[in-house]
Amino acid sequence: MNLTVATWCVVFIWLVFKSFQRPSYAIGVYMLTFFAHPQYWWWGDILEGYRWNLFAGVLLLGTLLLSRTALETKSERPLSTNAIPIVLLMALNMIVVHVLFAANSDSSLGWLTARLKFFGLFLLIQYAIRDEEDYRIVAMSIALGMAYIGYEATINERGSFSGGRLEGIGAAGVTSSNQLASLFITGLPIAVTLLFTQITKWQKAGILAACGFAFNIVLMCNSRGAFLGLIIGGLAFLFMATGPARKKSRRIVALAAVATFLLLGDPAILSRFMTTFTTEVEQDASAQSRLQFWSEAMAMLADHPLGSGGNSFSEGLGWRYRRGGQGTQGDRTIGDTRAIHNGFLTEAVDWGVQGFVLMILFILAICRTLRRGRRMAVAARDINALMVFACFSTSLVAWLVSSVFGDYLNDEWGLWIAAITYAYLRVRMFAAQPLQTVEHESVAGASAASWTPAFGQGVSRG
Repeated sequence: MNLTVATWCVVFIWLVFKSFQRPSYAIGVYMLTFFAHPQYWWWGDILEGYRWNLFAGVLLLGTLLLSRTALETKSERPLSTNAIPIVLLMALNMIVVHVLFAANSDSSLGWLTARLKFFGLFLLIQYAIRDEEDYRIVAMSIALGMAYIGYEATINERGSFSGGRLEGIGAAGVTSSNQLASLFITGLPIAVTLLFTQITKWQKAGILAACGFAFNIVLMCNSRGAFLGLIIGGLAFLFMATGPARKKSRRIVALAAVATFLLLGDPAILSRFMTTFTTEVEQDASAQSRLQFWSEAMAMLADHPLGSGGNSFSEGLGWRYRRGGQGTQGDRTIGDTRAIHNGFLTEAVDWGVQGFVLMILFILAICRTLRRGRRMAVAARDINALMVFACFSTSLVAWLVSSVFGDYLNDEWGLWIAAITYAYLRVRMFAAQPLQTVEHESVAGASAASWTPAFGQGVSRG
C-alpha cells in the first residue's frame, strides 16, 4: 500500500468517525469519494470495486437519523420554500416519463436512478448543515476536493493534453474536460465563500492556494462555455455585492483578474474563446456542430413533447434526427450518435416540456432565495453574508451558462448550490435571534435606525 492510498484511507476513516459527532462530516466523506474516487486515479487499483459514493450517502442518512436533532427545532429544518415540492414533482415526472415513454429503458433507468440520488442528496445536505461550522465543513470539503485535482494536474502533471485541453482527469460522473470545467466554475465560488467566514489566517491562505489550483484547472480545460460562465458569473457577483460590500467585491474581482493574467499561459485558450463571438463562417467545427445538435433536438422535442426518457437523444431516438439517419438502436450499431450539448434542451427532450418547466421553476426558486438572502444581509449590514450570497449567485450563474453549451443541467453540483444556499440562509436567519419585521419599508430605503449588526434583524421574514 503506497503513501497516497494510506493517506486516503486515514482521511476516510477519520471523516467517518467525525460523522457520528457532526453529520456534516459525512458530506465530507461524500466529497472525498467524489473528487478523489479511487477508480479515477493511478493509486486507486487496490480500492476499486467498492461503492464508495453509495456508502457515503448511506452514512449521511444514517448519521442524520441517529442524531435525531434535525427535526427538533425550526432552525434546523430545511428552509420553508417551494423548492422541495418542485423537486418532488420533478422526481415524479421523471418516473412517469421513464415508465411510459422511455425510448431506451436500460439507459433511461441509469439516468433516472442518478437523478433520484441527487435529489436525495439535495434534501440531506439541507438537514446536515445546522450551523456555520457545518457550512464551513461542507464548503471546505468542496474546496479541498478541487485542490486535490488541481494539485495532481498542476504539480504531478497527471492527465494529458489533447487539442490544447486537459483530458484524463475526472471525478465521479465527470468524463470530459468541458464537464470538469463546469464542475470547477461551480465549486470555485463556494470555496471563495470561506474567506468571508470565521477561519484563521492560515486557513485563508490555504483556501487561496486551493482556489489557485482550481482556477488553473479551468484554464487547462480550455472550455469556452466555462470561460463565458465565469465572466457572466463575475458580473452577477458585482451586481449582488453592492452597497456596503462594493469595495470588497471590487477587490475580489481585481484579484481574480490578476490571477487570470498570471495563469493564462496558453495563447490557444484566448483564441479558442474568441471563436464564440465570430460569424458562422469563422466558427470552428465544434461550435457549428452544437447548432446542428440543437436543431435536431428541437425536431425530436416537437415529435415527442412529453419526453423520451433519460439520455434519449444519444441512446434512444436521436439517431432518427441526425443527418443521414445514423445512430444506434438497441444492441445493433447503426452509426455515430452524439449528446445534445445543451442542458436545457436535454432536460426537455428527456423529461418533456413539463420537466423543462419544472427545472425553470426550480432555478427561479433558487434565485428568489438568493435575492431574499441578499436583502436580509444588506438590511443587517452584514458584509460577509452579502459576499457569501454574491458568491452563490456567481456559482449558480456560471453553472447555468456552462449548461447552455453542455449537458450539465442534470449534474449534481447544481443541486449542491441550491441545497447550500437554502441551508446557509436558514443558518444566518437563526444565528443570533429571531427576525424582526420592518413594516412598509424597503431595504433600499431603510432608515439608519433599522440597521443592526446581527444578521436577520430589521428585515421581514418574507
